Amino acid sequence: MKINKTFFGCIAPLFLTGALAHSTIVQSKDMNFGISESNNYLESYNTYIENITPRISQLSEKSKKKSYQLIVKFKESYAPAKENKTLKQFSIAKIKDLYKPSKKLAKVAYLIDKIKVISFAKGSNIGKAFQDLLKDPAVEYVAPNHAYELQATTPNDLSEQLWGLNNTGQTRTFVDPYGNTQTKTGTTDVDIDAPEAWDINHDASNTIIAVIDTGIDYNHPELAANIWINPGEIADNGIDDDGNGYIDDVHGYDFADNDSDPIDVQGHGTHCSGTIAAQGNNGNDITGIAWNTQLMALKIFGDNEEFAYTTDIMNAILYAADMGAKVSNNSYGSTNLNGILANIYEKPVYDAISAANEAGMLFVAAAGNKGKDLDTHWISTPSGLELPNIISVAASDHNDEPAIFTNYGKTLVDIAAPGVDIYSTLPGNEYGTWSGTSMAGPHVTGAAALMVELNPELTPAEIKAFLMNESDKPDSLADISGSGGRLNLHKALSAIEGGDGCQNFTSTNDEHVANGRATKTSSWFYSTYYAVGSNESLGYYGTTSTTLYENSPGYFSKIEDCQVAAVDAPPVITLQGDLEKFILVGSDYTLPTPAATAFDREDGDITASITTTGSFDLMTEGRYIITYNVTDSAGNKAAPISRFINVLERDTPPEVFLNGEVCGTEVCDVMKMQKDTVFQDPGYLGYDLIDGDITEDVFIIDNPMGDTSEIGLRFLTYDVTDSAGNHSASQHIRRFVAVLDENEPHIWLRQYGNFNEWHKYAYEFTTWKRPEGKSWYYRADYNVLDLNTEQIDMNITVTGEDAVDYNTAGDYTVEITATDTDGYSTTATQIVHVVDDVTPPQIYLNGEPEVTIEIGDYYTDLGGRAVDDLDFSPKTSIKYYDSEWNEIEAPFHSTQIALEEGTFYIEFLAEDGTGNQATPQYRTIHVVRSHWDHSPIFNSYRIRSGYTAEISGHAFDIDGDLNRVEIEFDEDGNWLPVQGTFEDWIYEPDFYGERTVKIRAVDNNGNITITQSYDFASRAPVIIESHNVQVTGTTAVISGTASDEENDIEKIQVSIDFGPYIDCEGTTSWSCTFAGLSFGTHSYRVRGKDKYYSPSTPYRAFIVSANAPQVDSYDYTIEGDSLVVTGTASDIDDDLSKVELTSESNTILCQGTTSFTCTLPNLVDGTTYTVSLTATDDQGLTSPETGEYTFTYSAGPACITATNQEHINADRANLQYGVLVYANGSNNYLGLTSATTSLEETSQGYWAKVNVCN
Repeated sequence: MKINKTFFGCIAPLFLTGALAHSTIVQSKDMNFGISESNNYLESYNTYIENITPRISQLSEKSKKKSYQLIVKFKESYAPAKENKTLKQFSIAKIKDLYKPSKKLAKVAYLIDKIKVISFAKGSNIGKAFQDLLKDPAVEYVAPNHAYELQATTPNDLSEQLWGLNNTGQTRTFVDPYGNTQTKTGTTDVDIDAPEAWDINHDASNTIIAVIDTGIDYNHPELAANIWINPGEIADNGIDDDGNGYIDDVHGYDFADNDSDPIDVQGHGTHCSGTIAAQGNNGNDITGIAWNTQLMALKIFGDNEEFAYTTDIMNAILYAADMGAKVSNNSYGSTNLNGILANIYEKPVYDAISAANEAGMLFVAAAGNKGKDLDTHWISTPSGLELPNIISVAASDHNDEPAIFTNYGKTLVDIAAPGVDIYSTLPGNEYGTWSGTSMAGPHVTGAAALMVELNPELTPAEIKAFLMNESDKPDSLADISGSGGRLNLHKALSAIEGGDGCQNFTSTNDEHVANGRATKTSSWFYSTYYAVGSNESLGYYGTTSTTLYENSPGYFSKIEDCQVAAVDAPPVITLQGDLEKFILVGSDYTLPTPAATAFDREDGDITASITTTGSFDLMTEGRYIITYNVTDSAGNKAAPISRFINVLERDTPPEVFLNGEVCGTEVCDVMKMQKDTVFQDPGYLGYDLIDGDITEDVFIIDNPMGDTSEIGLRFLTYDVTDSAGNHSASQHIRRFVAVLDENEPHIWLRQYGNFNEWHKYAYEFTTWKRPEGKSWYYRADYNVLDLNTEQIDMNITVTGEDAVDYNTAGDYTVEITATDTDGYSTTATQIVHVVDDVTPPQIYLNGEPEVTIEIGDYYTDLGGRAVDDLDFSPKTSIKYYDSEWNEIEAPFHSTQIALEEGTFYIEFLAEDGTGNQATPQYRTIHVVRSHWDHSPIFNSYRIRSGYTAEISGHAFDIDGDLNRVEIEFDEDGNWLPVQGTFEDWIYEPDFYGERTVKIRAVDNNGNITITQSYDFASRAPVIIESHNVQVTGTTAVISGTASDEENDIEKIQVSIDFGPYIDCEGTTSWSCTFAGLSFGTHSYRVRGKDKYYSPSTPYRAFIVSANAPQVDSYDYTIEGDSLVVTGTASDIDDDLSKVELTSESNTILCQGTTSFTCTLPNLVDGTTYTVSLTATDDQGLTSPETGEYTFTYSAGPACITATNQEHINADRANLQYGVLVYANGSNNYLGLTSATTSLEETSQGYWAKVNVCN
């Protein structure tokens, strides 16, 4: 049986991009290398190499490295930098110290003092300096000044927008940074449990938090009260009062611009600060995690800069730690291909963070927004550096799903925190909703500050372990980080709130001394041991066992008297040896001994208790992860640490990375230098996976820079050889050097249209005469180079260009004159020769002219090339013939498979612009059959996932004995038959869900062709079963029902009038409300979402019609000589504009609309009036006339004398008890019906008895 495994996979490109961490995926830009994702490390690496070189030139263009600076760390025992013999060989502009610690970092100041920032004079040979310094025994390391990018008790101001602090499943509506209105609903308790935690602690007033970012708007009303004030500095007096090297650093420092004002204008740092510590319980609808604290503003990004530099970052970290910060927030970074490459760039920052660890500062770092799996070969820095005080934070959303943009991985990421749609402060008293791991990190920073305040004795590594151990651990986040969880502030604070007593340490006196709990003094006769802090004597012998209580941080006594509640802290693991190692298959390698060490406050050295998971096979290619864990006697887990072992199948070529100007395939920057001067190389790095840093072995091939007396262009190609003899893979990256006159410009003339020789001079240019009626517009192709003026600023004239006539043979002169801003001019002449072309092109075949292949083999012709002396791009074509020289269709073109035996000929043709035809060239292809036992062939197949999932394709066997095509899911051994014919087969799944799939074809001889394994997902779409519209006024309620066979509907959305989709309430039964619609025709469509968005329904129209208003109630009264009407009116469209009272003589505008009052004044005595009410809306629609009322106005009271029966008939009186008459209104007794009485109407309907009418 033969098994032929074929691979037809398509590798999707993945581009590393990003930005400031606000809104959707914003965290800043690191090294933008285009690279294809692959499970094969070497494949990814080689693709990376093909793309990196032009990108590096773009970095230089954007100043992502400070090209003329190096960071150098000198060894302790050697002379000062200014006396270094290597540096004395170069022109040094400045040797600058980093921040000089004098407070918390005073004890390690001598180490920082050994790191110098060397600024070389422009034009210096940085590459040689880099190389020489690497060889210098006085130097510990050299690194470029690399660029980083930005990676975004319940108080009375806990807004519903702050879902990360308290998620009740609330629906939030907000405007994203792009101006779109978003509505989102969360999941109950997917938060950090802030309200519960605040019952334990919400105050961090004594804790300094350094925000190392774009600065902070320290005037923002939510932040101003929580801004750190340097106690040793007097504001605005121009004096460095505290002697730390920085004048007027009252709230921090701006290291990017080197001034004392760290104000934020970009917004990123202010947004981070609001999450950490917007002032709590002040009624302003927002609160930070720490209600009160001290925010130190350290600015490393300039106001309009995308990048921050290594030296500024180092200074900020050292400043923060030295000035007392216990937590720093760091939402910036870069993504590197592997740990070895990262190590070249990150050594200086590593040293600064390590020094901060000595001062007890936790370093909270955003994991990055590249969407990368950091368990593969990627490493995000500084978050991925292996230091105990770094905690790397991924981003999660309001449903406990990982953010789509977040980097992730169980080895280099520690914990997740809310980072999607985070509402916080912005400069200028503004607020906004941003997204990014930059927004996740501040949640952890605020939590850590509350922990430090509650228990200041904890080390950064212990805080990190507590945060990881006490996180919530939903299944959805299990593989996102080492903890597998999302921050839970309440659990973390509860874990450190305190136990029943002080921490106690029982060990020998010598062990107490070794661990800083005791001191030892010696005399001629004996030694005495004393407890640190209390200074109590512990006796004379180092072997004596003593129990010491730590009653307060750093205060030890034999007597327990707690000032801080004891907490059994987790242990800490320290990795020994390299974080990442690359090894060739079959090489020897053993892990360091010990591979890692562990220490616990209570248990001491517990290295022996470390457990190791993972292994590596030196005989099998792959990336192996070794993880170390340890648990102390109390059950506390340390934060795990991992090591990466990469076993490579083959040695990859080394690489050269150029500083400064680079000429690549996409961008070519020119390095200018003056003639008769020494070429100063801007610098380079040499790097190899196996050998590491090999910069000292880099060289220039056939270096043309020894003689610079001739003006002109030089192209330098760099190379390096690794220990296996491999040359650099990046020889297509060169440096383009222009050697120029001190004053005069230089004109570089090229052949117009000749892209193959664009780098050559062409003072003469020969081309062919075109046939009559055909022309080719000529344009002078040139660049002007000048030491002092850019081309765009020059005065350039071109003459003779329009005179070049391609229809007429002859010589034409084109002259270019360039004058720079200093008045210096240069003229260059190009002679264009238009000639009669009589020479045909020549054809050269790639590969052999005769090839023999087996029937059924894949064949791709290597083609050929056509070359012409004048035409840069001659026309080419190919023809195919059978063995009888009959022209046929391409026998291998569509399938690239030889399907039939025989001899075939390929004819290669070429014709230049004049029509001269080349002599054809031929390749003969012999397709032979050596046997009848070939494996089946997949001509094509397609694996389509989603709502219309299916697997289809075309298979055949060259021997005609194909037996079956089958499909297997999840490697379960159950092969399922496909439907249809072999030439057009299909498989439609009868399940929903995600599986892996393989396809195989089997012939009658038992030969099998099997594909690789692919991911396959069959999804049940969300079906919108019904939908309808109910319009009330200008409000439309669109509702309906939906279903999904997988029962995983996440949401239903509706789009009105081609606008954005809006989330509806409900899923299987849903509704969306749209208010304030305009009158007229509208349309809507509906779609559902489970894991993916389903197709939307067709647009359906509905009409919002204007409705007439109406008068709902009214009441008439006579007040003096006026008629007063009161009442209410309404309009379902909510556009009622007026109510009017109409009489025979005029129309009165009423006061008010929905509640109105109308007055008809100056009534005339004895006049009869008829009035009515009308309501009108903004559309001009009116209500029907309502409330018609006719009355006769009497100026005085009416008095009538009549019989009581007549009064009864006129409704002035009424009959009671059958015989007695009473006046209406006054109820005066009038007697019997036959009696005569006088009645006066004192008010409408009120009649009173009088003696006589006047």
